[in-house]
Amino acid sequence: MKVQRVWSLVLALILTIVSLTAPVKPGDLVYRIGVLIGRFIIPAFFYYWAFKKKKS
Repeated sequence: MKVQRVWSLVLALILTIVSLTAPVKPGDLVYRIGVLIGRFIIPAFFYYWAFKKKKS
């Protein structure tokens, strides 16, 4: 597996570090969908984008 887009990998790593260091507050449970999207889905998308083969 080779990194195709370095900027996407850097962004994914930054988002992962931020999501792991940010504490989960009891009020966050009210906004479960937003917390899931912000902490897992967006970084996962950038990891996917970093390793996806370019068409050209």
